[in-house]
Amino acid sequence: MKQGIRFIYVGELIRTPWAPDHLGIIQGLSQLKNEGVISEWKIVDPVLYPDKVVQDCNAFNADLIVHGNTDSLDREWCREIKAPQAFFMGDVQLSKDKYHNWNNWIKNSGQFQGLFISNRDQLGMWSEAFKAPAYFWPHGCYVLDKLEKDDAFKHDLLFIGAMNNGGDYQTRFNLITRLNELYPVDHLTRDDVDGRNQIWRDLSKLYHSSNFVLDVSHFWNIDGYASGRYWYSGGYGACSLTKRFPGCEEFYEDKVHKLYFDTPEEAKELIEFYSKHDDSREKIKIAAYERNKNRHNYKVRFLDMFDKLGIKI
Repeated sequence: MKQGIRFIYVGELIRTPWAPDHLGIIQGLSQLKNEGVISEWKIVDPVLYPDKVVQDCNAFNADLIVHGNTDSLDREWCREIKAPQAFFMGDVQLSKDKYHNWNNWIKNSGQFQGLFISNRDQLGMWSEAFKAPAYFWPHGCYVLDKLEKDDAFKHDLLFIGAMNNGGDYQTRFNLITRLNELYPVDHLTRDDVDGRNQIWRDLSKLYHSSNFVLDVSHFWNIDGYASGRYWYSGGYGACSLTKRFPGCEEFYEDKVHKLYFDTPEEAKELIEFYSKHDDSREKIKIAAYERNKNRHNYKVRFLDMFDKLGIKI
């Protein structure tokens, strides 16, 4: 095998280390280093250390730098960094004009080797605007050594996330509100950094211990798109009650790895049925965890990225 590549990930991994994405990225990079695919890797946090991003990147002599925060597009860092670069957008907005600072992002972007976008519908839009190839590349999740149950973290039906009311987010608010009228939803959320880190630290126990986890992204009409919750709930062994979206069963199969629904009424029926079938519910939890371990983790994601970029390993 040729000498492994030198790699930098520019993202908010030091400030919020317990997010399943962030744990998973570090885990995946560590595994690839152990296997010789990567020779050295470094995390550069653009939120904690914005004044050091360009300096740290240029001093490392990287073969590839991946930017995972839009902070990198809000400034001219990409134009000042002297190394091959790519960008990952894990979130989505419904149209180009909904993305914060879109025109400035294009001006600041320089030349990317590739754009990695968490939905299929907008690949052409991103590629045309940034003049770079765009690839479908969804979130992954940290792989636990083993699943843990703890009754102190158990909920019947749990939803973790913001409940934004208004604009493009109104539809999700209405759906969850309606389901809560039919069946009580326990809601956990925190906006502060310490609070978010605490929820993330507890997330594996919360998800695996609860009977059902409500898994609804802000948008569910975009091909391939689901928020991180979709991947985390699977990876952390939840029985996920998931709002159906285009392409969803490509990733996790219905009634095998997740329970998909279209309406709150259908969700209620699923809860009532699987509340009476504990063994079936537990099989779904284990199957989702195993699916993540094999397919939806960051070792797999980065190998796919390197292949798309033509990086020989």
